Amino acid sequence: MAYQQELLSVTYLFEDKSKDVVAFFSVSNDSLKDQDFEKWNNLSRKVPNRKRRKDYPAVKIGRIGVSTDYSGKSLGTQVMTFVKNWFTYENKTGCRFLLVDAYNKPEVINFYQKKDFVLLTDKDTHKKTRLMYFDLIRMFPK
Repeated sequence: MAYQQELLSVTYLFEDKSKDVVAFFSVSNDSLKDQDFEKWNNLSRKVPNRKRRKDYPAVKIGRIGVSTDYSGKSLGTQVMTFVKNWFTYENKTGCRFLLVDAYNKPEVINFYQKKDFVLLTDKDTHKKTRLMYFDLIRMFPK
């Protein structure tokens, strides 16, 4: 709650019929900046030339969690699908990317890669977290 009280992030809860929290996620505003990583050109080429910038609006997923009572029931996948759809439906915030600082553990990185998140850099290979992104434009069929 401290982050929410300081207007730094907002946490959303999913409850079951008895009002027990079964999952949650926290989000905050963020951006991708060209100095943040060496793969900028690859990412920037996904945006038409006339719209390219030195930074792109993004939303950071600060936390995502599922109750142990619901573990193994694909609820984490459902929450991630909800977040992707939520930020693309009627383009509420004008963000292009979802970001996450994923714990640098194979099972966590694998979870996000299965949800089509991509590692941004190799500079964080030995750090506690790895920065990953999802391009929300993928939610719109061409």
